[in-house]
Amino acid sequence: MSAERAFNLLSLFAKAGGCARGAPMRIGAAAAALALAGAIGLLAAGPAAPQSRVVNYYNWSDYEDPTVLDGFTKETGITVR
Repeated sequence: MSAERAFNLLSLFAKAGGCARGAPMRIGAAAAALALAGAIGLLAAGPAAPQSRVVNYYNWSDYEDPTVLDGFTKETGITVR
């Protein structure tokens, strides 16, 4: 779309009562400023703190060998409760 065509469409929109002249630029600048502020906030926060990894496992006590859960914790680092 050419710049002239875009300007004509915006002019028609403004004449129809859609918005005041120049409003689309202010809305665009405000959106850009908000996006920039959000990006800076995310970068300034840094990485999240590591959480402990725990699995709650429900089963009958005689259905498995107890060493299986110990082996799982050793291999993965995930604690089984």
